Formats: sequence, C-alpha cells, structure tokens
Amino acid sequence: MDSSGRIVVGYDGSREAALAVRWAARHAKARGCGLHLVHCSTWQMVSVEAGSGPDAADGRSRHVAETIIEEGIADVVEVAPGTELSTSLVYGWPAENLRKLSSQAELLVVGSRGMGGFMGLLVGSVSLDLASTANCPVAVIRRPERSGGPVVAGIGDEGWEFVLGQASLFALLAGTPPADRPRCWACLQPLLQRCSLGAGAPRFRGQKRG
Repeated sequence: MDSSGRIVVGYDGSREAALAVRWAARHAKARGCGLHLVHCSTWQMVSVEAGSGPDAADGRSRHVAETIIEEGIADVVEVAPGTELSTSLVYGWPAENLRKLSSQAELLVVGSRGMGGFMGLLVGSVSLDLASTANCPVAVIRRPERSGGPVVAGIGDEGWEFVLGQASLFALLAGTPPADRPRCWACLQPLLQRCSLGAGAPRFRGQKRG
C-alpha cells in the first residue's frame, strides 16, 4: 500500500464517505496527483470480540467489502475520469489504518460521519481522531458541499506558513475568486512545485506562467 505523493481517501460505503470520495477525486485531478481509495473492514475485529472467530462468514464479508470498493471506484470515474487510482482493502480500525497511510500521503480525506448504530459507537469518530493525529493535512468533508466561497485559515505563531500554503492551494484549485483567496505566494510556491497543474488550471496572483 504505497500512498507516497497521493491523496488518500477513506470509504465505508456511507453517503458521507461517498461525498468525500467525490471531493477527493476532483481535488486529485485538479492537483495532478494520484488517488488512493481505502476501505477498512472491521468485520474480523467485531467477530473476534464476539467470540465467533476471525474466519466466520469471511467470504461474505470480503464480498461486501469488495462491492464497497467497486462503488467507490465508480464514483471516482464518474466525477474525475482519467485520475490515477489505486485501492486497498485493509482490516482493522479505520483510524489506525488511515493514520498509517497518512505518513506518506499529500492529503487525507474523510467524511464527516460514517457508520452509525453499534459500529459507530464502537469505532468512534474517525474524522475527529484523524484530524488531531494524522501525519499529513486532513480534509473532513461535510454536507452540503459548497463551492466558490472564501477559504478561512486559522493560524498561530508556529507553522503558519504551512497552513497558509495549504489554504492557498485549496482556494486556487477550488476556483475561489481571487479577492477571497489567502495571499501568501511564498507559502504556496513549494506546494505548486509538487503539483502537475494543467495549462487551463487557475493561477494564483503573482504566479508566473510556465
């Protein structure tokens, strides 16, 4: 599971996760990088806790997991055809698996909520966990999806250059009007050097055209 230089998105089959997949696919295409779609199956973890053994209904659970991945692939192809895409089916708690993958990712994308009921209580808030523990920037996608509005960045005394750089890149790729974009060309330039923006991509004020 090599996520180097890619956007990693977690997908559990929920509507919220589907929104995150679509957002991640469009962002990956605009950014010119690959997308790694990950489904974390918790079936074996739950079966062990329940005392039924890790192999109980394993064939059926794997089929369900593979179907979920296929649904995620279909979403990516629909909104961002041609995007370089890889997938992974992993077992265990979502936050733990996605946190490991975040160590080499450009960006980690998750939905604002996923599983409900008993499983939701058992797994906890994946997005809240990853927002504070992931090793790369995290985008938590919420409903309703909005476009064209200003990008707001909260900064402190330390690390503000990185935060403003990411905010500037988000605003640029989202097509935010120039007047509403954070203005930090020096912060944005290192990130743009890792992107493969097409000729028709929007440009940041002060950016030289190649």
